[in-house]
Amino acid sequence: MSDQPTVVFECAERGFCTTEVLRAAEIRGEMPPFLAGWRRRRAAARAAAAAGLAPTAAAVEEAMNEFRYARDLISGEECERWLGRRGLTFGDLENHCMRWLQAAMIPPADEAGDGREDEGELRVDLLLSNAFGRWARALAWRTAAAAEAGAPMKEAESLADAWARIEEAYTAAMAECASEDRRRRLLAGQRLALTRVGFDRAEFDSESAAREAVLCAREDGLPLREVAVANGFPCESREGFLADLPPDWRERLTSAPAGELLVVLESEGLHVVLAVAGRIDPIAEEPAVRARLDELLQDQRRRELEARHIRWLLEPEVGS
Repeated sequence: MSDQPTVVFECAERGFCTTEVLRAAEIRGEMPPFLAGWRRRRAAARAAAAAGLAPTAAAVEEAMNEFRYARDLISGEECERWLGRRGLTFGDLENHCMRWLQAAMIPPADEAGDGREDEGELRVDLLLSNAFGRWARALAWRTAAAAEAGAPMKEAESLADAWARIEEAYTAAMAECASEDRRRRLLAGQRLALTRVGFDRAEFDSESAAREAVLCAREDGLPLREVAVANGFPCESREGFLADLPPDWRERLTSAPAGELLVVLESEGLHVVLAVAGRIDPIAEEPAVRARLDELLQDQRRRELEARHIRWLLEPEVGS
């Protein structure tokens, strides 16, 4: 692993390196929770090593392949380039995967960790974490907002000195993007996604049991909950935006009338029956809808700022 900080993105002709991304996460208070979890896992890995426990080479290779394929790094050359741009090596990735597999083999003796830290290992695990991409974008959005406001960070300016200004610019940009008119216009295109559906959800251990419950509920006119509980199966009432439901549920619930019973196949052998209770059309004044519209408007604004002012040298992961 190289000790030289790598430039992650540029904004207003100023480069922002890995060290500054981590420093910004620290300023925002996101680093302590990461470190607490990292220390617990590291203590568990050390305890496992002391007990002579280690993952197999096959398990490490599988974990590395999962890491690569999740980032679309199909070939070894692509993976090495991706790591190299972060100042890392293939060996760093291998050790990273081995440590976390080892950590899962034994609980840590001390919940807070053992107090011993390896700065090199910590930096590797930070750069390979999903959190790093989120932290990079969080800093990029703030520097972009400052640039948009005509007050970009200067080359020699430190984050500590500029933080109040860029945070203020970002907060103002987020506040300005949400207005009643923008909410109404956005809602026009998000009406179906923000429709709330109420339903009962019962789990069955086989398709035949699920279909038998549907048949009993339909023929006897009984609530799904009553049929499920009488046969020893769990049932819960839920409500949510269509946009937040699993894709296969969303597709079925979009057109199902109130009272309809649907059998939905889930993973791990579970069969789920959904009983539709009803729908609530969204209105912009409703607090939950208003909050979601503001979230969507802020996401749009962040993407605009990023497209206008940020040039990525290390593209954050999709979904980070």
